[in-house]
Amino acid sequence: MSGDQLRDVELFGPLTASLVQALPEIERRLDRRITVVGGLAVLSRLGSAAHRVTSDVDTVNRRLGGEPGQLDVLLATGATAVDGAGAMVATPTGDVRVDVLEVSEETGPVVRAQLAAADVVLKQDAALHVERWFGTAVERSLRLIRTTPSGSDTTPDTVALVGELLLASLER
Repeated sequence: MSGDQLRDVELFGPLTASLVQALPEIERRLDRRITVVGGLAVLSRLGSAAHRVTSDVDTVNRRLGGEPGQLDVLLATGATAVDGAGAMVATPTGDVRVDVLEVSEETGPVVRAQLAAADVVLKQDAALHVERWFGTAVERSLRLIRTTPSGSDTTPDTVALVGELLLASLER
C-alpha cells in the first residue's frame, strides 16, 4: 500500500489507524516499498466490515541473494526484536509490531518437499487449490501477482512452472 492508497482506506478504529499510519515509517526504515499481507491487508479489502482484529503489520520479505532481510534492516534502524520473525517499530502513533514473512529462492524446494511428505488428505486439498490458482484461474492469479512490486515482471510461464512443480510434488 503506497501513501496515495492510504487515503482511500476506511479506518475502523485507533488500532487500525495506527497500523496504517505505520506503513510509511516501515518503508522509510527499509528504504523500499513493502508488501503487506495478513490481517491488515485483509481488513483493507473488506470495505465496511471487520471480520477479525489484527494488531500487527505482516510483511513479505522477498529478497534476492545477498540482500539483507527486512527484519535485520528494521533491527539496525532501532526496532526492538520480539522473536525470530518480528520487531517493535516506534512510529509517530506508538509502537507497532511488524512480522516479516521470509520468502527467498530456497523457499520452493522446501515447500515442495513438505508437500511431498504430507498426508494424502492434505495433498488432495492442496492439489485442488493448485489446479484452481495455477490452472483455471491462472489469469487472475497472474494479474494479482503483477500488482506486487516484486511480481510486476512475472510471466505466464513462471506461474505455469510453479503450478507444475507443486502438482508434481503432490503426486509423489
